[in-house]
Amino acid sequence: MKKNILILLIFLMSSFNVEATNCIENTNSNIPYYKNMDTIGDSITWQGEGQYFRCLLRDYGLQYNFVGNNVDRFSFKHDGEGGNTSAQVIKRLNTIPVSDVYFLLIGINDILQNVPINITLNNIKKIGNSLYEKNNNARIYISTLLPIAYKQNTQVQKLNNLLLSSNFMCTNCVVIDVGGDFYRLGNWSSFLIEGIHPNLNGYNALSKIIAAYLA
Repeated sequence: MKKNILILLIFLMSSFNVEATNCIENTNSNIPYYKNMDTIGDSITWQGEGQYFRCLLRDYGLQYNFVGNNVDRFSFKHDGEGGNTSAQVIKRLNTIPVSDVYFLLIGINDILQNVPINITLNNIKKIGNSLYEKNNNARIYISTLLPIAYKQNTQVQKLNNLLLSSNFMCTNCVVIDVGGDFYRLGNWSSFLIEGIHPNLNGYNALSKIIAAYLA
């Protein structure tokens, strides 16, 4: 609880002005760091304004080389695939590279497609364990889902509660309540384009929250 309050205070004291960030195309992508990070997920990981996601994470202090099979507009690699469910991530696990840190945000398409929550939860556990098998020393961060401005948001919250209450998620996995902190901003729906995907200010908020957890 104290950590959540601290994260929110850090966020509220920061400006929402994305133009004040250092995201300049093809500039800061060439800075080498000693550890790698792979952001894994669906369209929220990269589509639209999500192209800024990794660049913003860098701006807020995460010093990692980004790896993955896809490349965003800032030349940062990632493993986001639009429309993916948790089951589809499982099917492409063999293509995901070895990394020091993994950040997983998946499950919203499961909910929109009425996949039972217990199946999604088990799939997320399988993904986490498979990432651990790739690197036994990797730190695996599993994010709760962002809220959505639709009736299925009740299912989102149910899945998030299960993720947070699960004490047998996977080896070296840490569940971080990114979705909860986003939700607790109060005006979270104003940070979404169509009720699901963050706008640029939404990714600014999201990146600050994640950086506070991973710092």
